[in-house]
Amino acid sequence: MATSLQASGYLFSSPNPSKLCLIRAGKLTKASLNNVDPTSQGRNLSLRNLSSRGLVEELDLGKSYRGLPSGIIHKHVVSVDNTINSSSDSLVIEKLYAILEEISDRIEMHNNIKEQRENWNSLLLTSINSITLTAAIMSGISSTTTAAVGGLNFSSTLLYLAATGLLIMMNKLQPSQLVEEQRNAVRLFKQLQNQIQRIINIGNFTDQDVIEAMEKVLALDKAFPLPLLGGVMLEKFPADVQPAVWWPQQLPRQPKESALEMGKNGWNEKLEKQMNEIVKIIKRKDKSEYLNLGRKALKMNKILAVSGPLLTGLAAISSAHGGSMAAMIGVVAGSLASVVNAFEHGGQIGMIFEMYRNNAGFFKLMEETIESNLMERDFERRENGELVEMKVALQLGRSLSELRNLTSSSSFKLNQGDDMDEFASKFTGFPSSIIEKHAISIDENSLVKEKLYEILEAVSDRVEMHKNIGEQRDNWNSLLLNSINTITLAAATMSATSLVDDSSLSSLKWGSTLLYLAATGMLIIMNKIQPSQLVEEQRNATRLFKQLENQIQRIIGIGNPKESDVMEAMEKVLALDKAYPLPLLGVMLEKFPSSVEPAVWWPKQQRRQVVKDGNGNGWNWKLEKEMKKVVDVLRKRDKAEYMRLGEKALKLNKFLAISGPLLTGMAAVGSALMGSGSEHGGSWAAMLGIVGGALASVVNTIEHGGQVGMVFEMYRGNAGFFKLMEESIESNLMEKDLERRENGELFEMKVALQLGRSLSELRNLASDHSSSSHQDDDISQEFASKLF
Repeated sequence: MATSLQASGYLFSSPNPSKLCLIRAGKLTKASLNNVDPTSQGRNLSLRNLSSRGLVEELDLGKSYRGLPSGIIHKHVVSVDNTINSSSDSLVIEKLYAILEEISDRIEMHNNIKEQRENWNSLLLTSINSITLTAAIMSGISSTTTAAVGGLNFSSTLLYLAATGLLIMMNKLQPSQLVEEQRNAVRLFKQLQNQIQRIINIGNFTDQDVIEAMEKVLALDKAFPLPLLGGVMLEKFPADVQPAVWWPQQLPRQPKESALEMGKNGWNEKLEKQMNEIVKIIKRKDKSEYLNLGRKALKMNKILAVSGPLLTGLAAISSAHGGSMAAMIGVVAGSLASVVNAFEHGGQIGMIFEMYRNNAGFFKLMEETIESNLMERDFERRENGELVEMKVALQLGRSLSELRNLTSSSSFKLNQGDDMDEFASKFTGFPSSIIEKHAISIDENSLVKEKLYEILEAVSDRVEMHKNIGEQRDNWNSLLLNSINTITLAAATMSATSLVDDSSLSSLKWGSTLLYLAATGMLIIMNKIQPSQLVEEQRNATRLFKQLENQIQRIIGIGNPKESDVMEAMEKVLALDKAYPLPLLGVMLEKFPSSVEPAVWWPKQQRRQVVKDGNGNGWNWKLEKEMKKVVDVLRKRDKAEYMRLGEKALKLNKFLAISGPLLTGMAAVGSALMGSGSEHGGSWAAMLGIVGGALASVVNTIEHGGQVGMVFEMYRGNAGFFKLMEESIESNLMEKDLERRENGELFEMKVALQLGRSLSELRNLASDHSSSSHQDDDISQEFASKLF
């Protein structure tokens, strides 16, 4: 047999155990069997494990690293001799498939449970706040009239008691924290799924892989339980905060006895020292900081969880007794309870605590993973040193040079007795990987592919992270918007009702004032962070990381990756990390910049010398001219238009962000002044309280319901897309060596697709632009993009 098949492009189907049928899902790639070394350390593909690679793709369990996404699948059947499989390998792969099936099912289960508990949080929050505020209004009205005082008091008391019971249950379960647990479970099960698929794709799997996969599944089950039963559900208010642990316990290893051999499996004394320094920094700074933040979030959550039911219980007792003083306590306690509830569950404090706990767990996992490698006596059994360094850099959101600079500066400071100011992580997220087995030494060519696989896994994980963070912030936008509007409108209703009878003025007046002040504070926070804009950032990040994921899959699928592919992929990951940060503090993108600039999510491109007109590699003078005109239209029409729209959206958002808190603040002052001074002045104060609250709810709805921040980010992102197109075209045009350019025909097709045009429409655009510019020295009125 003269050829072998590149396994990343094929699926296997075997209804008959004596024969395997090969199904083509991509291009047939010819390679000499002589290039396959069956004795290599499990990294070069052999015929023995060729069939096992395809079986993963037949099941299509999630996303496997097998090259470009396939379009229409063309089937070509090729007979493969059953002697290439041993019964032991077949049993091992069957076990791995069984584990993969269970993992896929767990992903779906945790996704479903996440949606259920997300609904609990939003529905219960809205319902409890509506009940509480209605009870507060009833309590206030009951002192204004004797006609239905009994009915109002009884109804108010019932509503407060119902709210108290619901709050006790809700605060015990912490739905937003439950949702975050399920998000993390889905992400980590997907990581494990990808790792098992990768083991099968590469081949050379053993019974040990099955045992480790089983242990990892069970560890995840224990870390993120599905039931809400007392003995199984995670403790929501622990006595102390500990990092989350979702990996199997590692067996302690004996320290190495001999000195390191330079260059052994990618390890040397310098790298050994560097990894030790990173562990020290992680322990002293990153993990410690997240545990500290977790303790603060837990403390706040405990106070809020106790305060809510306590206030509604007090309000229920007061409403039952009746009288002006009881009405005052009922209204004020009910108003405060709704505010506490909005902060706790609308602000998702439980989710924040779980996020900090998991971030601390990520750094604990990094510590254990690095230390496990360092404590391994046999260097051949360690994971390759270059690979470990690159993985650590990716997980910390740093380039290799930044990682080395970090350890060199930290070593100097620690030797001088100073504390480190810099954290190990620039990423400040939680791109954690479940601990993998120690890799055996691998050859140089396979090492490049292994590095690309590691980057691919990191990119896949970032896709999940940005998706999860986007959901968190989307919830903030909807929950806080509903809560603030409910509070604001209830305050306006109290202001209006208080005018009915002066005897009830004080209770409704102070209830209204408290609600307005709370709404003002919440609006200032919400307008500062702009949740809808944060959500759009995460949507963009998810899409762009998926693009990068597909590009790396294509490089691996085509074969023959180079070290330059690794470095380019690393640069793109770090550029995206910088463009779309996860944390809200310090590195959060400016929400109200002084001027609008296009979003930039790609590495800086090198300037090149201008090329002379010539032919070669699909390029000619006509295509050169066409691309130059496309750049001109992009710059003067598409990018300029989105920059103009972005500036308008930014101005509108600034105006709304100031107006909302200003109106609620004015309404709070008006409510507080009701009944003081002259009758005329009291009426004006009441008018200010009513109208200010009503207008504030409208402004808030336009700003956050209309997602003006998201619109601004969308325009900024679109301008960035056209800026990237400009730079990509100009980078090719400025390349002196035509052979080093991307193929001209391929490049023209990509540009046409990105602009939503056919090739003929693209050429007509350049031709029309040329005619219009000759006539009046002005750009064509037509936009380059038909897509958006």
